[in-house]
Amino acid sequence: MGGQVATVATETWFDAELRAAAARYLQQADPALAEVVTSVGAIEAPQRRGHGFSTLVDAIAGQQLSVKAANAILARIAARCRAQQLSDGSYTFTPETVLAYSVEELRGCGLSRPKAGCILDLAAQVRDGRLDLDAMPRLSDAVAVAELTKVKGIGTWSAEIYLMFILGRPDVLPAGDLGIRTAVQQLDGRTDLPSVEAVRRRGERWRPYRSVAAIYLWRWRRLLPPPSPAAADQA
Repeated sequence: MGGQVATVATETWFDAELRAAAARYLQQADPALAEVVTSVGAIEAPQRRGHGFSTLVDAIAGQQLSVKAANAILARIAARCRAQQLSDGSYTFTPETVLAYSVEELRGCGLSRPKAGCILDLAAQVRDGRLDLDAMPRLSDAVAVAELTKVKGIGTWSAEIYLMFILGRPDVLPAGDLGIRTAVQQLDGRTDLPSVEAVRRRGERWRPYRSVAAIYLWRWRRLLPPPSPAAADQA
């Protein structure tokens, strides 16, 4: 990482006091978002999960799948790799046990070829020390994203979601997320879907609580009526 370890705030948005402070700040900083915060109300933190290799394997395996399908695939991978299951239902994988199998063998567990390749590249980088997941909590957001996206198959969105929901970083805005872009479109009454860069610019007023703003926008969209067919086609 070339000495890029940065001193980062230890606060996370999992803390109830920080979420309350963030809600007050966002209401003052952005009148349009203030209405969203009022509509949604207080938000709860997700169940805490440990960070590291096993969590990333779980996240990669479950991308774009239902919870039921993801759990079934993960269970098959765990059985093949002889991973221990913890009391919370999660598994403890190691790079060495995963690397004992080929892409085709992991595909036999139900993974797609890209996901199998991604998990194997992740395992290789962690085993070789090219990716130090234990150092993630000490890295700045930008450096942490850069480190994670060195893994083939982990894009910016996946890295940002890891920072938000596993590390609890309070100031991450996944501007490329379609749900966030659509929410910003509705928030501002736009007729067009904003670009990723436009969402980033829009989100500058939400610093240093952009993660909390994003969560409010996701929750708010669930409360809205479905878009008209024309709007859905545009999105």
